[in-house]
Amino acid sequence: MHGWHGLGHELHWWTHSAEDIERREAQLLDNGRFRWVFVLGLNNSGTSVLQQILGMHPEINGLPKEGQYLTLSLTRPATQNRSRIFATELERFAAYEDNQELNALRVKHDWLASFPDKPGHLLEKSPPNVLRSRWLQRHFQPCSFVALIRNPYAVCEGIVRRKSSVPMETAARHWATGNTALLEDITQLESVLRLSYEELCGDPGGTLGRVEKLLGLSEQFPTACYQNTLPRNNITGTEAPLSNFNTKSFERLSSRDIRTINAIAGATMERLGYARLEPRIVTQRAAAAEKSP
Repeated sequence: MHGWHGLGHELHWWTHSAEDIERREAQLLDNGRFRWVFVLGLNNSGTSVLQQILGMHPEINGLPKEGQYLTLSLTRPATQNRSRIFATELERFAAYEDNQELNALRVKHDWLASFPDKPGHLLEKSPPNVLRSRWLQRHFQPCSFVALIRNPYAVCEGIVRRKSSVPMETAARHWATGNTALLEDITQLESVLRLSYEELCGDPGGTLGRVEKLLGLSEQFPTACYQNTLPRNNITGTEAPLSNFNTKSFERLSSRDIRTINAIAGATMERLGYARLEPRIVTQRAAAAEKSP
């Protein structure tokens, strides 16, 4: 039994048919007028901020937390000691159209119980989605995807900072493998928009306009979505308007870190248009840290 839903939710699962669950989905999606919206992107890529902004639109309904924590039918990296580095094990976390191990109907039942009881786009964001978008497209219809990428130096720095036991080599492999898989899988998605964290921060109005077009929204995102303070999910640990914190992350990298990221993620960086940093360009603080034992 899921503690967040309770006995009633579990009883509903065992006493209602698949048709009942699908009917509930159709009601929320207003029989095809609205759609599922999945945010794709690795952890530390800005997906939480994007989710927060998208959820402020009057035509979009969000979940109270990441969908991976609202069901037991999806493999969660945290339970496999792969929190924030799940892409290093594709065989364990990737799911494609023909996957027979995941119970899509149960996932749908669990998620639907937490959405507001009103029609609208159903928004879900869990970082492991970046490895199972094709499975989601197969089972959650109609649907669209918003894929978000971010500079590897900032992502890798954030992973190591928030999970100190992870070496920079593993963080770089996570970024490279996850984004390589994303680039391959989005070619199979019917309705998808690829964005970058840098685009979102640099031109939020224009970037969100592309989301409006993808989803066919009848209203624009209010500027308050990104001009007002957002949660503390940034390097400063404080609430702030939408801002690009890449430079602050770069300043914390040593030349050794930069060489490691270049060696492991360089090819994927080039595919995504990110320029390589030169190892010699480090701050005094980073240089001092590099000399530490």
